[in-house]
Amino acid sequence: MSSRAITLTIEEKDYELIYDPNNDTYVDEWPYKPYERKKVQYKCGCNGYVFDTKEKFKSHIKTKTHTKWFKEYPARMKLKQDEEKEKNELKIELELLKRELEKKDKKIEVLQIENKDKDEKINKLLELRKLNKTTSLTAG
Repeated sequence: MSSRAITLTIEEKDYELIYDPNNDTYVDEWPYKPYERKKVQYKCGCNGYVFDTKEKFKSHIKTKTHTKWFKEYPARMKLKQDEEKEKNELKIELELLKRELEKKDKKIEVLQIENKDKDEKINKLLELRKLNKTTSLTAG
């Protein structure tokens, strides 16, 4: 008989406070839905504490570290949102600059082709001029 090892992979997610728009605040709320199988462990942002039972969650949210993190959370979220907004604005600006650069590159290409054509015409005219001089010298 062979024995097989059964391994369960438990996903780990970051625990986030829930925003309450009625009171314009964040609240600590048990992240699991009722009767949900706990295939996920939550990792708290205050110190990396991982929990998967209600008892661990309840005792953890009473700690000084978590309480301090809880109080600072709105400011952190505001900062995170501001950074995300700035990041998106910079992405937009970068894309617009890339497009502008592409247009200028195409314009440079066209001008280089035009210059090449003009140079060829000038060279042909110079050759004709030389031919004219040599033919007028031999004819005269």
